[in-house]
Amino acid sequence: MDRASAARRCRASWPGHAAKE
Repeated sequence: MDRASAARRCRASWPGHAAKE
């Protein structure tokens, strides 16, 4: 499990984060 990969997946999963970036 890659931490970076998990973070990217989490961001893609969370619309709030995606809108922020």
